[in-house]
Amino acid sequence: MITKITIKTWAGEVYFEHEMDGNSIKETVKAMLKAFAGKWMNDVNLSGQDLSGIDFSNSKFDNSTFYNSTFDNSKFDNSTFDNSTFDNSTFYNSKFDKSTFDNSTFDNSTFYNSKFDKSSAEGALKSGAFESIRMDFFGRMLLAQHEVPALRQAIVDGNVSGSSYEGPCCCFVGTIAKAAGCYYKELPLLKPNSESETEKWFFGIQQGYTPENNEIARITVLWIDEFLALTQPTPTNLAAEPSK
Repeated sequence: MITKITIKTWAGEVYFEHEMDGNSIKETVKAMLKAFAGKWMNDVNLSGQDLSGIDFSNSKFDNSTFYNSTFDNSKFDNSTFDNSTFDNSTFYNSKFDKSTFDNSTFDNSTFYNSKFDKSSAEGALKSGAFESIRMDFFGRMLLAQHEVPALRQAIVDGNVSGSSYEGPCCCFVGTIAKAAGCYYKELPLLKPNSESETEKWFFGIQQGYTPENNEIARITVLWIDEFLALTQPTPTNLAAEPSK
């Protein structure tokens, strides 16, 4: 059956149409990417869509929204997303290589087993794409300050698995609880919340991932170091002043 599917702008205007037998939103997006190869796509609304498996490599989007969308085994190599939002989206086994996200955001997004190369991660970090996640992480670390150094060491050693609260390698809250010597549900202030931006971010860290081989782990340790520098007391020189 021949079906026409329309992609609209976030203002509701028709942006692209595709018609074929057995059509789907994925086929329509693929056709749009092909039609706009090497060109900018502006104001596109792909919110709430399952865009799994689509290769966005070499695409260029500006002022577009992918809010609450799913990207399973998608590729974003050499792609550009300016002034765009991926808030509340999920990325499973997706790949970001030489991608740029100027003034774009990933608030409350999940990166399960997804991989960034260093240039993509650094660019997203510097442009503030992860800022909402960072702020949530800082707020949660404040609830368990004494255990934060142990969390850092666990990441450095590759002993964090963001998908499990318990076990030899566990998530943010589970690792904090191990350092505190208690059951993860018995922490006095920090409580498990799989919908928090922090726990979703930690889905991107699995056993064996370290700052040396995984950009999400590396960025997390950078944030921890920043947090510790802000919260640990500055050593005071207690040496007596020389007599005059």
